[in-house]
Amino acid sequence: MITGCGLGLIRGLRVTSKRNRAGRSTATCGMGRSGRVAGECVTASRGAAEMSSRKMPAMRGLLALALACSFVVVMGARPALAGGAGAEIGMPFSGWWDRFGVSHPSYHGPSGNTYADWATDIYAAPGTAVRPRLSGPGLALKVSSTNVTCGSAGRTVAIDVHTNGQWVGTVRYGHLSNLAVSPNQWISTDTVLGTLAMYSYQPGCWEVNDTNGVHTHLTGYNLQSYSCYYDVGSGSFRSDGYPVGIVGGSYASGPRQRCSGTLDVTPPTINASVTPAANAAGWNRATVSVSWSCSDPSGIASCTGPTTLSAETGGTTVTGTAVDNAGNTATGLVTIRIDKTAPVIAGAINQQPNANGWHRVPVTIAWTCSDALSGLVSGCSSEVVSVEGKNLVRSWTAADRAGNQATVSTVPFSIDRTAPFIGHVRDVQPNEYGWYAQPVTVTWTCSDALSGLAAECPATTVLSEEGRDQSAAIEAIDRADNGATASESGINIDLTAPEVAVDPNVMPMGAISGAASDQLSGLRVVMVDFVNTLTQTHTVRTATLDEGRWTVITEGLTPGAYLVTANATDFASNSHASAPQVVLVLG
Repeated sequence: MITGCGLGLIRGLRVTSKRNRAGRSTATCGMGRSGRVAGECVTASRGAAEMSSRKMPAMRGLLALALACSFVVVMGARPALAGGAGAEIGMPFSGWWDRFGVSHPSYHGPSGNTYADWATDIYAAPGTAVRPRLSGPGLALKVSSTNVTCGSAGRTVAIDVHTNGQWVGTVRYGHLSNLAVSPNQWISTDTVLGTLAMYSYQPGCWEVNDTNGVHTHLTGYNLQSYSCYYDVGSGSFRSDGYPVGIVGGSYASGPRQRCSGTLDVTPPTINASVTPAANAAGWNRATVSVSWSCSDPSGIASCTGPTTLSAETGGTTVTGTAVDNAGNTATGLVTIRIDKTAPVIAGAINQQPNANGWHRVPVTIAWTCSDALSGLVSGCSSEVVSVEGKNLVRSWTAADRAGNQATVSTVPFSIDRTAPFIGHVRDVQPNEYGWYAQPVTVTWTCSDALSGLAAECPATTVLSEEGRDQSAAIEAIDRADNGATASESGINIDLTAPEVAVDPNVMPMGAISGAASDQLSGLRVVMVDFVNTLTQTHTVRTATLDEGRWTVITEGLTPGAYLVTANATDFASNSHASAPQVVLVLG
């Protein structure tokens, strides 16, 4: 209820106010002695619009035109607040706190405003965005009103502050343009309410004549007890969000008071302890216990208890909650992954052994591995085994990302890639001309050091037929089906003696001749033996061979009668003597 109001030209403005026990406030606005504006006079009329005179910049030295008034505003008693907690008020933008020293919260502007325990002006450039910048436990903000304060342009936005589900008070931001919110809208601390603007004087408003004076008029009001301010310091430039006061809680016993303490708006600390700890890949392979540790300087009201997880899971999120004694809440999350099952491994040999259970080529083993949950650290591949051996066994080990391991071995398998050994030897060696005059026996010896012989090889092979360049060969096979052959070749056998005869010429003239031949190995030599029938002495001469004929000269022999015998030898060393022939050798 306004009791009186007058308009006058003044040098300064004096503001006094008090609150009576019934919740009634009185305020008087008048001139001061200093010639400066000492504050703002705020009424509850026209939606709690502010009527004030703003200090002019000192360099301009102009008088302020202000509305001088005295009034009494009837206020309802503050309702009792059950529960809830305070919220911290931050700078709504980076700017100047009480830039000219004329709007300190200890005396500035709450008088006559139903929802104001303290007020101050915060300065910045025109067009600066204004945001609530409130913080507190369980914070929720709702626009309660957007009243006109300067003609039809300037606005005051009132924000109802809720913490932990309780409405604890109201914060107002005055002198805004380009309004971006509307009543009953729920907003966040980052929501733009509007922007700062510069207005010239108009009735029921204030006068700003340059950009240095552009500001928002910030007020705080508690539903219970009183809102309070921090001692920020007049003329201080503070960054966006810098704490400047508290709305809600019991931090002041009256209006225009500094906060008696600091609001705890910091959430508690909550940390998870996982036992056993996950491995580097983030997996466990055993039952996991999750416990929470909570701490806060104000003390912990509640902290989530331990949880045990035993079932396998690809990712279960365990949530822990900490609540401190100021009502701040913090939530911790930890994801648990449990895989207790080892990977599955199988190995398949890509070819079958023979009927004896042997392989005679390298064996390829195709390994397959899988893990249904955490996955394999590395995959399986094929393996080629070329080493020889009996009852070989190959193994493969696979590990999953949880650290589970599995090892699987193949069934035994055998590999023999080496052919049997065959040794052979002749019972006699050929003569110097490579001929045999008798049958040849080849003795065989066979062996296999690994799989063994599939059948014994023959002990001997006898070559008894005549012939040139004959050979004997055998094959040996082991139980892995490796085969080997061996042969004795180049065997020349001549069992037949040459044919030889002396021509029936009883009185040759200077030479004796005859016939000689061999059909296989060939005639090597004919030796002619002259036996003197009188003296029984022997004279042996080598005949000259020419196409089945032989000739030997008689020169040098003592004239007389001789008994002549021709002895023919082939290259196989077979020999044959002709029938003796009586020959008369003349001198």
